[in-house]
Parts: sequence; C-alpha cells; structure tokens
Amino acid sequence: MLIKYNIKTDVLESNLSFGCFKVENLNNVIFIQLSFNLLKNKEVLSFLKNVTPADITNELIEKNISGGYFIFIYCKITKQIKCLRDVSGIKTAYYLTDVNSNIIISTNCHQLARETKLSKICKEITDMVLTSEFILDGYTIYDNIKEFEKGSYYLLNSISRIQKVTKSELNLASKDNSLSYSENKLKLKNSILNAHEKLVGKSNIIYLSGGIDSCVMLASLDEVVGKNKLENVSYRVKGNSQDENKYVLKASKFREYNYKIIEIDPKENIHTNDLESKILEMNNPYIGILIFDKINCEEGVHHFAGQDSRLHTPDVNQFTNYLFNNLIKLNTINKQANFITNFILHYFYKSKLPYSKNKFLKNLDQIFLILFDKKNYLHKIILKNNEEKFNSFGLMNVNNKLRDNYFNFDNLGELNHRKLYNLIVSKKWGEQYTDDIRYMVDMGYSSNNFMQMPFYDIELARFSSSIPFKYSSNFTVGTDQFSNSPVKVNKVLLREAFDGKISPDVVYRKKAVSHTIFLLFNGNLGKLIKLEMEHDLNSNYSFIKEYNYSKLIKKFMSKEYWSINDESYLLKIYYLYTFIVYNKNII
Repeated sequence: MLIKYNIKTDVLESNLSFGCFKVENLNNVIFIQLSFNLLKNKEVLSFLKNVTPADITNELIEKNISGGYFIFIYCKITKQIKCLRDVSGIKTAYYLTDVNSNIIISTNCHQLARETKLSKICKEITDMVLTSEFILDGYTIYDNIKEFEKGSYYLLNSISRIQKVTKSELNLASKDNSLSYSENKLKLKNSILNAHEKLVGKSNIIYLSGGIDSCVMLASLDEVVGKNKLENVSYRVKGNSQDENKYVLKASKFREYNYKIIEIDPKENIHTNDLESKILEMNNPYIGILIFDKINCEEGVHHFAGQDSRLHTPDVNQFTNYLFNNLIKLNTINKQANFITNFILHYFYKSKLPYSKNKFLKNLDQIFLILFDKKNYLHKIILKNNEEKFNSFGLMNVNNKLRDNYFNFDNLGELNHRKLYNLIVSKKWGEQYTDDIRYMVDMGYSSNNFMQMPFYDIELARFSSSIPFKYSSNFTVGTDQFSNSPVKVNKVLLREAFDGKISPDVVYRKKAVSHTIFLLFNGNLGKLIKLEMEHDLNSNYSFIKEYNYSKLIKKFMSKEYWSINDESYLLKIYYLYTFIVYNKNII
C-alpha cells in the first residue's frame, strides 16, 4: 500500500497493491484500512458511517474489531487525515515527508525508500539490529522513514506536518488479581478460546509445531470451529537431527487431524531463488522466509501462528527470581554499572568466552552480574542493553542514549513481582513480541492474506498480566524436548487449563526447539551470502566497508562449515546481508 498526500495542494493519491486492503467512501470520508476483521464485518462499516472522523479513536476501534489494524482516514470536508495503529502492534505502517511537501505512507518501509530515493541506512539502527535483533518502536533502518508507533493516533492537515496526538499503552496489570488458582485457570482457558473465536475465517490453517502454544491453538480452534474448517501445516529442514514433527504428529492424531509436512532441502536453489525480492517485501526479513512457503491464498482463509504466550506464564528461572526479590527491595533501579563490573565484563567478552562450548564459562557474565551487580543484570542480560557485548562484535556506534531512554527503569515507585515483570514485558514487547509478529504478518502478505495471532489479543494480554505471579511462574516435572527424561517445565497454568485437550505425550513436554539456521548456511544460503559479500567488498561503494562491518564478517568469509553453536553469529551475518540488499534498493 502506498498513499501520497500533498500538504500544499491537498491532493490525495493511493495505490493499493494487495487484495487485503480496502477503500471505503463513507459519506465525506475516504477510509483505507488494513484489517481482516474489519473487511469481513459489515456491521463495523455500517457503524463507521454514523460517526465523524473526529469520533474515531483507538479505543473505539479496539472495541469493534480484533486482530490488529492500521487505519487511514481522510475527511473531504476538513481536509484532515487521521492514522491509527493498534496497541499490540500487529499491523504496521511507515511514513516520510519529501522535498515537495508530500506525506507518503506505506505498509512497507522499503517501498518508501525505493519510491522516494531520499533515504540512507542508519548505522546506529543497523548496529542495534545486529546486536539485539530488533528495532525500537517508531524507528526503521532508514534515517528519514519513521514507523507509526503502536497504539498511537496521528493527525495531519494542510498547515501541519504529521504529528502524534495520543498513544494508548498496553495497560498491563500492576498487581495480582484476587481470583483463586482454579478460577484463574478457567478464565485463562475461556479468554484464549474467545481470542481464537474472534479471528476465525471460513477456513483456517494452523502453522503447527510441537510446542505448547501451537498445541493450545489446535485445541482452541478445534473447539470453536471444528474439523471441517481446520487444517494443520508443519515445516521441517532436511538433515535436522532435532526434528519436532514427531510431536506435531502426536498432537494432530490426538485431536483426530491429518497434517501436512513441508520439507525444505537447504541444498536446493528453489529456496534461495528470488530471495532478494522476498527480503524487500519484508519489514522484518527474518530467516524463516527460507522455510515458510505460500499456502492457500484464497480469500477468507485465515492463517494462525501460535507465537510466544509467555505473558501469562512467565519463564522466570532461579536467577531471575533471585533478581526480582532483590530489585523489589532496592526499589530504584540504576542502569549505571560500576567500574569493576565494566572492567571484568570487558575482558569476558574480549576473550570470546560467550562462544565457549562450556555452559558455565558461556554464562559467566550472568553469574557474575547476578551475584555482584543485580541492577545491571536487568539491563545487560534481560533487556540486552549490553555495550560490552556490542563492542565485542566491533559494533562501536550503538546509540546508547536512545536505548537507555527506551529501557529506562529509574524511579519505579513501590514494586511487586507482577508489576516488575509486566514493566519488563512492556519494554520488551517490541523485541520479544512485535518483531515476531511482524515477520509472520509479512509472511501472510506474501499469500495475499493476514496471519492471525490470538495470543496477542489485547483483552487476553491484559487479563493474563493480572494472574498472580505465584500461579503463573511455577514449574512442574515434565519430559525433556527430545527424550523422555524428567525435566522441569514452565507454563503450568496453561498446560493444566488445556490438559485432556492436548496429547499427553506433548502437554508436559519441554519445547522441542529445532535449530535450522546452521543447516541453511551449510546449503545454498551460505554460498549466496558469501558471493554477495565478496561482490560488495570489491565494489566501488562497499556497504560493509562504509558501515565498518569488516571485522564482523571476517570469520564468515574464512569458514565453510557451520554447527549449532554458530547460529547466533550466523543470524547476524544474515541480517547484514539483508542490509546490503536494502542498500542496493536505494542507490
């Protein structure tokens, strides 16, 4: 979608390139929306005809649709433009102002950069992506292209630039609710069922894994739509010794479903053909685009992805629980590390211990911080605001002021476990949640469709955030990911809420994570990226050299074979490759 509005001439142009966008002329209003549920809900369109643009707020839209939205409203009478984005950040859009007084809006930031030829990639942001793998809310990798912040409403008229008027917050709970354990369990189940029911289509597809979240999704959709309107799809990468599809099979058979496995061979060219064009379609070009493929592009077919539901079941290990207890006593969190901490961590990262195969040595920084500098454990480990680690990758230009302001936890007032955890969730929503959402939503666009993510339903999130911490953060004995060995598992409340609805072989199993990035790099992807980087280094204008990433790629350019232990590094190499692609798009 591309919308251009000239402030001086009051001329509006729009180009809707996907079938999932809709233009409605409602009396004196042009209404362009990006929301599946608004498209199918005639009552909502009828409702909008009876209100003025001034009446339309995030709160009003939130009550009438689900599944997220970005909405563009142009009033022909007042010559006023209003843009609204949902508070969960599920749908997104971007904007810039060009030299001709045009406000240009698109749901793809790279389309804006290509169309205007005015953008330059911002190193401070690319450094942030390479170290933390996310971008702060409201920013993009381009210096002059901004994202509409989640939960915000923006206003524009003929005498002003686009400006943010209000911002709705997640409004997560600051204290535990007063319900009993059994009451919370029942309400959690009903809230999850309701979140799924609001998003179903005439036909529904689940991207199913062996994890508890997608299995809960299967159980929920089975209950609210039934077998005639539901099918399961799973992916696997050839050569993966840690294959979770056997648990997908158990989960499907237990609910009496068949399911389809799509196997990806990393050595086949088909998955790297047109990779650059795929990357340019993605606001977050996560490496999963090499694995997922287009499935059933028919209108009205809803695709479901069970992204992380840890909001209602915090994964708080012994380290974090110890930290919480001490931070609550300290009351004020100071983000400045002391001299000794900085000195020790400097040599820890310089010595490459984070890459050690020894688990104790690899996590020595966490052990040191949790014992001697609890305040910085929050910033450096949980929030990943870790300058020493950035510098170990040769990434010296991270905008620390920008990150520190975003992750500010000073002067929090009286704390409890739930409030502290929810403050962290709110800060990390853009990292841990929104970027997951974004790449899956982009995958939906590639099928001319939307990805439905019921676990991000704001009503569910707000209730989940109030579940007493002692109920939601406890562990129980389950089975290990790829064996039947006993191991502690979290998300007990969620598991118990759907016990009997999920295969007993899966319901108390630890998440079976399939590591596939190194396999992709050992195939055609690694060869393709290496050739692209060699071409870049030999060109008259080298992105790698100008942005000082030569140190980062040194290991990659000299090595041929990769293992599971290299995955964190390889993901950085992949993101750097996408920056090269984006840069080629604008020069």
